[in-house]
Amino acid sequence: MADVFISYAREDSARASSIAGALEADGFSVFRDSEIPAGQTWADYIETKLRNSAAVLVLWSEHSIQSQWVREEARLGRDAGKLIPVQLDASLPPFGFGEVQAADLQSWAGDRADAGWQRLVGAIRFAIEKNGKTAPPPRPVPQPTPRPPPAAQTTSPTPTIPTAENASSSGIKPIWLIASGALGLVGLLVVLVAVNAPQVGQGGVNQEGAGYSQTQTQTDLAGLSAGVEQVVKQALEAEAAATGAATEAASHYERGAAAANAAFAGQYGFGSQQMPDGTLVAGELASMMAGQWAAVGVASPNGVQFYGLYQQNTPTDYATSGRAVIGGVVADGSWAYSAASYSFSGTGSLQGRYVVSGYEQGPTNGTGGSGVGVITYPDGSRYVGEYRGVGVQDQGQYLKEGIGALYGPTGDLIEAGRYANDAWTAAE
Repeated sequence: MADVFISYAREDSARASSIAGALEADGFSVFRDSEIPAGQTWADYIETKLRNSAAVLVLWSEHSIQSQWVREEARLGRDAGKLIPVQLDASLPPFGFGEVQAADLQSWAGDRADAGWQRLVGAIRFAIEKNGKTAPPPRPVPQPTPRPPPAAQTTSPTPTIPTAENASSSGIKPIWLIASGALGLVGLLVVLVAVNAPQVGQGGVNQEGAGYSQTQTQTDLAGLSAGVEQVVKQALEAEAAATGAATEAASHYERGAAAANAAFAGQYGFGSQQMPDGTLVAGELASMMAGQWAAVGVASPNGVQFYGLYQQNTPTDYATSGRAVIGGVVADGSWAYSAASYSFSGTGSLQGRYVVSGYEQGPTNGTGGSGVGVITYPDGSRYVGEYRGVGVQDQGQYLKEGIGALYGPTGDLIEAGRYANDAWTAAE
């Protein structure tokens, strides 16, 4: 019995082979339909293999979305609560298969240490264990050659970063507030990652794929006044904390997506519920209503989605950790909410405009949030310091607001001081 059944179109055989090989290197047993014994048919062989597998990996592409066989295998996997969709290109999955976020391997080149690949492996392990089987133990992943550490520097106190794990845990809050209120904060927390933006853990990569050297920014402080230097160091610390929160949120996202998928198939006692405003919630509803951390997926009529962990506390206090999607943008990180305010630690981007990693807070009424961290622009330049998020959905933007420093694509200091509405105003 194979751990993973791979469904794909013939035109994608080479990529299917690469994925199968990497899965086997990670310890999974894999079945592909190229292994059908002579004289046996799809009905009496492949279907049995699919039903006996613990996870069904469907590779969606411009070719496979046209294949009736791939669709049938995807249907069987979805109905059994085993479906794990994988996106090979920008093609949208066929109607009826888009309710669960696909693992994005569009730019994957076979690296088992790649963050996107590791998230896919995590989803497969989750599916195997949820199907009552034992996942193979993790295998060593080839690591890149280590870089020399950055030059020593004096550090300032690390800002307190609220996470899902340190939120309080009493009482109940309706889950639909995630969609109708909290995730409507895209303008507030436009630390939003576009769906096709760099994956979590790559916060230093801009939309065009050009990288930056954090070391250059960290050590090039000679031209800064003491006040600006202090804020720049705090912003870099917030960026590091945000990257960690986003990496953790990525695994929570996989759990939420898998739980929602299982709920649609009625597996493991998971369920789904339609809220009065039309929002659909799916996953570990019993745990959620008991005030425990629960893996869930949320989809609202206005396009808001959330996958990850959610805990209901008091009627005005709750927390989440995972991925929020709205208006074509995504945020990865941890949120904590009270009656009138929120706080967020994470990383993301607004596609084609900038990548943001940091910590921010603000009111939950949609008027915007303030934070400290790093904004990386498409040309590779970076603003390090205090910022403000304004606007809503994909019209949101981030402004340089407060004390900070602007560095060019090669790490050279352009200007530093105090900013107002994105404009440099005076030296600090």
